[in-house]
Amino acid sequence: MLERPREKYYRDTARFYDAFAERPDETFYLELAKRFGSPILELACGTGRITLTLAQAGYEIIGIELSPEMLGIAQEKLQQLPEDVQSNEGERKILCYLKAESQITITAVLSAYALLQYCTRVE
Repeated sequence: MLERPREKYYRDTARFYDAFAERPDETFYLELAKRFGSPILELACGTGRITLTLAQAGYEIIGIELSPEMLGIAQEKLQQLPEDVQSNEGERKILCYLKAESQITITAVLSAYALLQYCTRVE
């Protein structure tokens, strides 16, 4: 299978992403979460910067990411957080892979950074 340029980019740069991803927008997303409640779906969650911030604030959030390297970093960061952030009564609070047959009602959908710039063609 042919590797797309963005896949190679994130494979090669994922470990450096957090050093350049600092933005003062966490308060904005916390306010959105407060307004709409849980569960929240974050598209292109990357290394979990916003996903984990909202989870630590007590929101149920599902982060979806296509880059295995970025997702691996998000999973590592998640494992370093307290158990109550990682799960809720035995169920995972944060899912980074949503199965097609899963059914869940989402109250808010967000994309914190640059997702649409990668939509270069209709498939």
